[in-house]
Amino acid sequence: MQDLDVEFNPANPKQGDSLLVSMTDADSDVPVDDLSVLVSRSENILYSFISDENGQAHFIIPNGTFIVRISGGQYNPLEFTFTVENEVVDIKQGGNLVADIDGDGILNIEEQDADSDNDGVPDELDQCPGYDDSVDLDKDGIIDGCDSFVDSDGDQVRDIDDVCPGFDDTVDTDQDGIPDGCDPSNANDDKSDDADSIAQNTQTLIEENSTMIIAGIGLFIAILLALLFIRRGKGGDGDFTDPYDDMFDGGYSNSDSSFNDFTSSPMPDYAQDNQRPPQNTVGQMRDGYEITEYPNNSGQWWWKDTQTGQWQKWQ
Repeated sequence: MQDLDVEFNPANPKQGDSLLVSMTDADSDVPVDDLSVLVSRSENILYSFISDENGQAHFIIPNGTFIVRISGGQYNPLEFTFTVENEVVDIKQGGNLVADIDGDGILNIEEQDADSDNDGVPDELDQCPGYDDSVDLDKDGIIDGCDSFVDSDGDQVRDIDDVCPGFDDTVDTDQDGIPDGCDPSNANDDKSDDADSIAQNTQTLIEENSTMIIAGIGLFIAILLALLFIRRGKGGDGDFTDPYDDMFDGGYSNSDSSFNDFTSSPMPDYAQDNQRPPQNTVGQMRDGYEITEYPNNSGQWWWKDTQTGQWQKWQ
């Protein structure tokens, strides 16, 4: 067995102070962890600690007389008696303790309820020796240390295999392989539903607007083609008056007077003229016709027949 060195800080504590207990190997001066530090008064345990990796434990100093017992491992147990009166603390070190199998600071000869695993349950009543009998996360009556099937959330999936701890792994409303409890895009989530509804309404609005635009373009083209067909279908009638002349003429109020005379003249015939413009002459579009003045500044206007490609004099 080896000896321990124990140091109290502060060295002169008072009632209510937090007392730090440091334990080191007497030979190597190396901190010793996993030692039992038991603070008791009469037969009542006030505090129970295990020294940390720095060989330390701490507690608040109570009033009256109490005992601090330190034991564990291959070290000789130590006992200190604290007497607190009028905020003055008197510390006395007792003799070495003898065997303490369960490391609880209570001598085996004085102990009627040995507790080897320090879970607060005497060995003779311990359901799961070596483990804390108070830990039963899934509330199935079997201590977790001895339970081969620990299921904390009761979804019939072991904790070590649980995809979504705290929630039922079998509930997956949207069938995406992620339990609803851990699924940010759960179909039952009001926020997701709102977002989906907005997206669907936006898509519907876009589709409706696109349909209306296409329908409008189609109607415009149909009207334009109908107007061209009416004009050209009556090409040989010198008395024909186009009912849409006013509409088209209104759009070209700034055109020159020669072209105004052209649009108000009767529909042309197809008489040939030796002075017609060359076939490759490029005219200008007016009211659905390609026209040109030839010769320039002559006041003679010509229109191109789209079927023959020939220029016809407007008479």
